[in-house]
Amino acid sequence: MSADRQGESATVTTPVDAPSRYDAILFLIPLLLCGGLALALTGAVPFRVAAGGSSALALAPIADGLVRNPPVQD
Repeated sequence: MSADRQGESATVTTPVDAPSRYDAILFLIPLLLCGGLALALTGAVPFRVAAGGSSALALAPIADGLVRNPPVQD
């Protein structure tokens, strides 16, 4: 071991992988559902309309992630 590397740690850390598009989809689905709930709680729209609308919006990333661009094994 050289003198200039004497104080360094022997462990090597790997950089964290960037989030994938599936991570974004999994983040977006509950965000859309909670947005519908928040809209219903404000009283701006009836609960059934907000729940149905947010569910329909949450279906879009599900369809994109599973039907249009299904995950593939590496």
